[in-house]
Amino acid sequence: MSGDTLLIQEALGEKVGKFIQCVACFLGGLVIAFIKGWLLTLVLLSCIPPLVISGSMMSFAFEKLASRGQAAYSEAATVVERTIGSIRQVCQSS
Repeated sequence: MSGDTLLIQEALGEKVGKFIQCVACFLGGLVIAFIKGWLLTLVLLSCIPPLVISGSMMSFAFEKLASRGQAAYSEAATVVERTIGSIRQVCQSS
């Protein structure tokens, strides 16, 4: 159990650092864009809501597909377990 918590801690630490780096880069770029050309920046900011909406839709689609895949793997594991159990019974009774 302690090994799993260590893996989770390492994964979260890396993701949090990457998230902070990406947010800082985005905000810094936004500030520079407003300084260099505020009108074009305002026009380009109108593209952010459709990007967020499409990204969230893709995220939900991937999550749904991943859960279907996990269910299929679970069902396949059950079939394999039953098959191996049946083979053991046949071998033991012979």
